[in-house]
Amino acid sequence: MGHGGEAIAYELRGSRVLRVYHQPAVDLDALAHFYDALDAVGTGWTLPTILEYGEADGVAWCVQRLVPGRTLIDVLPALRGDDRRRALDSYLDGAELVASIGCAIDGRYGEPLPEDGELWCDTWTGYLRARVERELPRCERLLREDLIDVAAVLAALDERIAALPERPPAALVHGDYFPGNVIIGDDLRVTGVIDFGPLSAIGDRMMDIASAAIFLEVQRSWQPEDSAYVAQRLLERHGDAARVATDAYRPWYGLRLAHARDQDRRLYAWCIDALRSVTAHGG
Repeated sequence: MGHGGEAIAYELRGSRVLRVYHQPAVDLDALAHFYDALDAVGTGWTLPTILEYGEADGVAWCVQRLVPGRTLIDVLPALRGDDRRRALDSYLDGAELVASIGCAIDGRYGEPLPEDGELWCDTWTGYLRARVERELPRCERLLREDLIDVAAVLAALDERIAALPERPPAALVHGDYFPGNVIIGDDLRVTGVIDFGPLSAIGDRMMDIASAAIFLEVQRSWQPEDSAYVAQRLLERHGDAARVATDAYRPWYGLRLAHARDQDRRLYAWCIDALRSVTAHGG
């Protein structure tokens, strides 16, 4: 069914999906409980609830419930005109639905499904900065090889983080909300969202809403008109908060994902562009 940075997915009989993970350190017990808790919220979607899981010869695997429909990344290339805009509107609706799920864990912000140890902070901006500090050793050499002025980028990024709410109402953040993780039906409405994982967080509801637009830029089926349309819709729905969030989260994700250069060259090129742009006009 698909091959991503985290796992390979195979469709099974009985509306099930087998996911075989690239890394053995996936905490499937935590992920299973996370999906159960999310299912109990009642989003109205079909979620990829984990039915069973285990490990064989150091390889982690799980069987999930199949979410009906097709990924937007598969559907979007064939859509034109009003149908394309309708699908993009539904895509934004899905981001807002995720953002409407309130979450609070002892008043802290951080990662419910961490990949490299727990990371929780008393403020959202504190979490964003802490993740940058943790991520930098994994990507700093790569960025310097590509002629990135890391010190200037970090200074400009910190200014943009400072413009965000320090303690927004805590909401669920998918963290990887892009067309490949959004399932839509024949009516072009979202039927489900898949692949919550290490990028997921408890934090700012605007993060997924902004990244819905940001991550469109990485897709092969992306057209410049898509970004213009989505940007306008975000402005209509959320006003200046959408601009502030997009300005901060684009370079933040550029740094967060830059370590994956050898796994996804297209994504890495986008990361470099996002980081260079943050200093192009004085931050």
